[in-house]
Amino acid sequence: MKDKFYITLLGVLLLIILAVIIGFLMVYRNKTISQELSHVNQTPKNSTPNNQIKEEKWKTYSSDIYKITFEYPSSWYRSINDLGVSGTKGEDIYIHMPFFEKKETIDRAAKILINWKQDPYGVDPEVGVLRIGDQEARLIIPMVISLPGEDLNLAGMTGLLVKYPKPIKIINKGNEAFQYLIINFSGMNIDYVREIVKTIDFITN
Repeated sequence: MKDKFYITLLGVLLLIILAVIIGFLMVYRNKTISQELSHVNQTPKNSTPNNQIKEEKWKTYSSDIYKITFEYPSSWYRSINDLGVSGTKGEDIYIHMPFFEKKETIDRAAKILINWKQDPYGVDPEVGVLRIGDQEARLIIPMVISLPGEDLNLAGMTGLLVKYPKPIKIINKGNEAFQYLIINFSGMNIDYVREIVKTIDFITN
């Protein structure tokens, strides 16, 4: 009986120790993720990029259809349908105009995009508030899944929702006026997203 009691007690102690270890690891990981997101959610500023980005040569993407320009690494190439840019390691930048009712605020529009079927931005993404020039913008950031010492990778696309200075009409889309532009970034480090976002500008003529 005593042997059975001690075995049971030892089993309980081992379970308690295991629970404490798992709890500590979860707290540490969540703290790390919170610290990373606190930096990502800030409006991109002239921070020093990592060495790889600093050494990149950049060229300009310009679209008369979407009335926008931005810089991207010169080793990447414009997509065949000219709706964005693709990288050499699976990176993609895809541009399109989601249609929202005129009354929709940018925060409501961002929420609609986040809740779109199949969760394109992952589960429970963060939304950063920023401006592109004088225009309202929201950076939809998926959950960070990297660990300390590793590259900052993301589980899902990162999306930049921007409000145009004035609504844009596209010939092959009828008479609808589009007030928002969405730029989706996939397969790339968040540092690249931040550097590209800083170069975005509107074509106003």
